[in-house]
Amino acid sequence: MISALRTSALSARTRSAHVMRSGFNPSNANGGHLPFTVKNKYVFGAKLWLYTGVGFIAPFFGAWFQLKKAGTI
Repeated sequence: MISALRTSALSARTRSAHVMRSGFNPSNANGGHLPFTVKNKYVFGAKLWLYTGVGFIAPFFGAWFQLKKAGTI
């Protein structure tokens, strides 16, 4: 039983060492893993502000719309 645990621990150690030595993966270079492009920082900044702005204002717009529909505004 102990030899089986020792063998499993050694194989796990060699697998983790192999992962650490594997090196650089070119698909992870400079935004390659992102679902959008960041080549133009001004366009990216505008899209980011638009996306976060819509997400921030949506609850306030919804509250305003419901209050206006109810006639309290």
